[in-house]
Amino acid sequence: MREQLISEAQANGKTGTSYVNGHIRVARAMLTWALNHIEGLGLQSNPFMGISLGKEPRKNRYVTDQEYEEQYLFAIDNAPGYLPLVFEHAYLLACRSIEVTTLTVPDANEIGYLVHRTKGSKDNIITYTERLRAAREAAMANRATTNCKSDLLLPSTRGTQLTKDTLQSAMQKLKKKMHKAGKSDICWDLHDLKRKGISDAENAKIGGHKSENILQRYLVKLESYKASA
Repeated sequence: MREQLISEAQANGKTGTSYVNGHIRVARAMLTWALNHIEGLGLQSNPFMGISLGKEPRKNRYVTDQEYEEQYLFAIDNAPGYLPLVFEHAYLLACRSIEVTTLTVPDANEIGYLVHRTKGSKDNIITYTERLRAAREAAMANRATTNCKSDLLLPSTRGTQLTKDTLQSAMQKLKKKMHKAGKSDICWDLHDLKRKGISDAENAKIGGHKSENILQRYLVKLESYKASA
């Protein structure tokens, strides 16, 4: 039963085990409340109490360059124009999605990007590389097609700020198309890009983390060293 639910979830662009576990938790809590507050429900116990949750993978995936490129190129042909641009900025700036969607045109100044970090991380400036400058130019070109009235750098197709729900919906639709195309094995999530960005960067402090313990959670790329002799 669990495997069937997971398969159905993945076919609809969901993450699988985490998605199913979330629904079990919600159903369990709702039935517990109903049993305690509603008389004549017809149940003597909560059937969801006997269902164990699937083991969820740790959030420590390193997205390889090939995996990134494959999903990025697929998104260009199968997703709204803003989504590949969100990918590039999330990776190159080592950003959370909210830090990308709140970027403004003035934030992308002559020196580089002024990134306003969240969750207690420090704001910082990410200076231009050739690839980051190209991402800015692509973002400006896409922005011009949206009739955006604000100074947002990466607005939605309607010119408004991208919301969490909009991004999640776009990602789910993209993953569903990738599943149908036989590419579900390489699918990655937006937050995986912050880990990749930090792991690939010349300086791991690019993400603005103040705590060394938190920083280590994002360094997911296997380290490589020369032999002793």
